Amino acid sequence: MLHDPMIIQDFGTYNGMVYKLYRGRFTGETPGRGFYDVPYEIVAPVDPPRRADGSDCVFIEIPHFDVGTSGRSAALFEEGFTHATIGYSLLGKRALGSTVIANQGMPLPNPLDFYYWEQFTDRQILVDFVNSLKEEPLGMRFEYFYGYGTSDAANALNLLLKDENNLDLFNLSFPVIATSRLRENERGEDQGKVMVINAEADFEPVDGDPAESPNYRWYDIPGGSHIPGVPLTTPISWVPFLHALFVAGHKWAKHGIEPPPSQHLEVIRGQIQRDEMGNALGGIRHPALVMEEARFIARGPIAWIFGTYDYVRAVGEPGYKYDTYERYGRAWKAAVRALKDSKLLLGEDMLPYFGIKAPWTYTQIYNRKDWSASEMPARFDVPARPIPLPRCQPPRSPRDRHSARELARRRQALLASTGNPAADLQ
Repeated sequence: MLHDPMIIQDFGTYNGMVYKLYRGRFTGETPGRGFYDVPYEIVAPVDPPRRADGSDCVFIEIPHFDVGTSGRSAALFEEGFTHATIGYSLLGKRALGSTVIANQGMPLPNPLDFYYWEQFTDRQILVDFVNSLKEEPLGMRFEYFYGYGTSDAANALNLLLKDENNLDLFNLSFPVIATSRLRENERGEDQGKVMVINAEADFEPVDGDPAESPNYRWYDIPGGSHIPGVPLTTPISWVPFLHALFVAGHKWAKHGIEPPPSQHLEVIRGQIQRDEMGNALGGIRHPALVMEEARFIARGPIAWIFGTYDYVRAVGEPGYKYDTYERYGRAWKAAVRALKDSKLLLGEDMLPYFGIKAPWTYTQIYNRKDWSASEMPARFDVPARPIPLPRCQPPRSPRDRHSARELARRRQALLASTGNPAADLQ
């Protein structure tokens, strides 16, 4: 049961629409866990105009155990969307504060074990909450219900979509960088439209996945790490592509406009196929990949959730295909516009990609310790010379190309021999 909010406070004004934050309690009982009493949060416009395309849509975000909610954005609210979330577990920020979930079993001995908290997690609460939003709570009426989760929250969303008992729960679902894979043949029937978005770091190479399905799209970002925007990690971010794909997904669910076709990484016999630089083939190609500026490694040496990069190329260097910055600049802008024309990049997200300045490539500008890629380049006062990373001829034999141990050995030897500032990556 969704109780009346205990707290109502101003949240801001977006595109002339006044938003309020509603906090309250949601109670009920599930067969597996018993009684629950959990908090909910709803951010909604007070009186959205009919012209606002998202005024009849609710964006339901499953909270992440460490981040909580990350989907509350100005872009969402400027279109009149409502954002809703709920606590469904005692683990970290999944709880949204004070959460009570009855435990019917014996606890495991190690409370630091991630799976220990599954005893205090009840995904049926998510189902109950979505269904309660369909009953016009708090005087709010919605026609379209979108499910969203990233990382472990995307895993929870995937489990809901695999359960045929949860028919017609969402009109559209966005499992993003899920560490557990949702394949088309695992979905329950009548689960609405689904757009799976994964970085290469979260990609599970499987042969035979369908390239297209009437209500299913699947997009991979080669070179992308699980967590983008960390300095000195890979400059390939999936966030701008997510922005564009959400817009495309909304038009798909509400207006019947087909989104871009699925973009898979190329897989043969369970192996991701790679070019001579070692970059994954297929998927949504970041302009830096198109330009062959470096080798972009989705899982880095520090932790698998952070990527890295090496073999950085410079305009005019021997062997690089762009001998002048004029040629490089034309090709770079063409690659950016191609993404926009394919509905994979929004116009407002194009500006940072046009900020590069001679003689530096995008990857060289990124290679600065004081730049966070999550902010994108706000300024371009580059140093007198870019911080170099080791460059050499990449391995060309199939055995070398797919041997992570050999590549790591060569990279370590290069760093040790050059005394490169990038050694702190190790």
